Amino acid sequence: MNNLIQKGGRWLVLLGVMAIFAACQPITPNGTIPNAPAPATVVPGNTDAGDTDIPAALNQRQVLAMQLGLDLDAVEIVDVKAVTWSDGCLGLGSPVELCLQAETPGYRITLAANGADYVYHTNEDGSQVRLASAPEPQLENVILEGTLNDESGCNTIQVSREQIAFGRCMTSLLRVPILDPARQADIAEFAETFAPFSATIELGTATEFVTGDLQFNGSGETEAMPAQQRMIAEWARLLWLEAQSGRFGASWGLALAWHREGGIAGFCD
Repeated sequence: MNNLIQKGGRWLVLLGVMAIFAACQPITPNGTIPNAPAPATVVPGNTDAGDTDIPAALNQRQVLAMQLGLDLDAVEIVDVKAVTWSDGCLGLGSPVELCLQAETPGYRITLAANGADYVYHTNEDGSQVRLASAPEPQLENVILEGTLNDESGCNTIQVSREQIAFGRCMTSLLRVPILDPARQADIAEFAETFAPFSATIELGTATEFVTGDLQFNGSGETEAMPAQQRMIAEWARLLWLEAQSGRFGASWGLALAWHREGGIAGFCD
């Protein structure tokens, strides 16, 4: 138990430097969309469907390959269409989301990997990306599920021993493998140690307010105390950030590495 508490402290230090994206909406495990998104207007002729050199498409291909743990050649750009989205949510806003009511030029990008299609809506330079459709998550034996909320949006996560599914609340979820064996060991240890619990937890730092609504389905017998619940929630937030970027492990949040040899006797860096 002391090891878990010490581990929790390390998570809190690491996570203090991270930025979060989220808002406020209850969890929807199936990632379904109850209402259709606002219609989009396709602008013909701006981009040929066979043009795969659009930077937004190339960037998203790279991101998906990293998320799925695949070589870049295993992800194909199937189609790119120029689109003028009807709002700032790229036509994929949820029923409770406030979207800027302004036409937004961008693209509908279709990628293929592992025999499945992944469709994305982006703005023109690819700095804004939303998942429109992907294979159904279908995680087995979900250990942890919840939402992460701040002023920017609401995000859903589901975690099993080997996979995570994530996405904006009430929209399609993207299922990807947990690529870091250390993260797989973490969730296995949590599941085997702690009994089930539900909690709403405040995360983040003094300048970054985030809440997490967490449902933990552990098989252990130890009751998780508030500090341990927060540790698990912060760990889930880290896993979510890593899954979004496709970069797992300590290098994701590395800001500075320091090493020195020699120097004043008696001092060691």
